[in-house]
Amino acid sequence: MRNRPRPEATKVEGSLAWKVFTRRSMLDLTQQKLAAKSRKLRPPGIGQSAIASIENGGTKWLRGPTLLALADGLEVNPYWLQSDDKDPTQRVQIGIDEGPVIDLLRSLTPTNLEKWISYGQYLASGQPCVRPSKHRPYLTEPRGAEREPKP
Repeated sequence: MRNRPRPEATKVEGSLAWKVFTRRSMLDLTQQKLAAKSRKLRPPGIGQSAIASIENGGTKWLRGPTLLALADGLEVNPYWLQSDDKDPTQRVQIGIDEGPVIDLLRSLTPTNLEKWISYGQYLASGQPCVRPSKHRPYLTEPRGAEREPKP
């Protein structure tokens, strides 16, 4: 790694920039290597310029595939990147009512899985939840009023 000064945003402990920079440094990864690793683990991954934007403080909040790709590349729980949790590897506890959903998800073909995720994101976009929670780290802000499901 080059010896460049740390961006100011990475000095704010607990910030997204600090978490990404610190964890990347712990894994001894350059931004380019992290981008390549994330692409390998979860295509299309996250680009080097997006990682630089996060570490420079230009990106404060991640969503969906970008959050998952970065978390996979950094080998951390995606919830940790967006929360005040101290442990980057802590796993999200699955509620008893979520078990059947996960079983169904694991039984789907890749094509049906994409459709299922797309439909789930569509439904979640109309929910009143505005921020991810520990048990729902991938929800995004609602884009409008509740909508009727697509046929």
